[in-house]
Amino acid sequence: MSLQNTQLVGFGGGSAGGAVTFIGLDGTTNFGVNNVKTFSGQSSAGPITVLGLTWVLQASSVRTITSWTFDGNDITILVEAGGTTNGEVGCAIGIITGSFSSKDVVATLSGSSGGAGLTILSFADIVSFTPVDTDFNDAAFGATNALASLTNPSANGVTLTLHANETNSSAGTWTNVTETSDEDIDVGGGPHRHSMAYGLGVLAGDADPNFSAVPHITAGVSLD
Repeated sequence: MSLQNTQLVGFGGGSAGGAVTFIGLDGTTNFGVNNVKTFSGQSSAGPITVLGLTWVLQASSVRTITSWTFDGNDITILVEAGGTTNGEVGCAIGIITGSFSSKDVVATLSGSSGGAGLTILSFADIVSFTPVDTDFNDAAFGATNALASLTNPSANGVTLTLHANETNSSAGTWTNVTETSDEDIDVGGGPHRHSMAYGLGVLAGDADPNFSAVPHITAGVSLD
């Protein structure tokens, strides 16, 4: 288990903050191979919760989310990507209203997969759950990770970004956004990176996790 605290300020004329949680089954980072990923005993101060989920694909086959809940309540998926070209890793960013105390986050995938990672952020103020824009970079052989086509939100908006790759056991360094989590999600089965970041207002440039590993996937969403 790894736990990191962060405080996001100045968003939407108010503030946002909370615990960033990265865990695996039973407090370890290796889930084993199955299609249901249960993150037990998760909490979020709310009133708005953003979640970043990454997973390792099995046998180079595409896996997508068929169900994703927090305490039995559906999580709205803002952006999901993975497997269409690289066949190795997938990721999704979701959102839900409410506060939660020691409740389960359960993600069901379309087929068996390996390790999975979760980051949870609590926000005080997001005006709209309708994305300004979404983008993903899913490359099997290229080293570029940047979200070059993601449209910025307004000055009071937020950009949420998530990265997964198959081969990095060491940390990356995000450009133009602030990192909240960066972990190896499948220690028992080999290095598979999970890293999430955010940016407030208009970004100075493209959000880029600056990992050199392939295959990789980076996804992002901008909200006002």
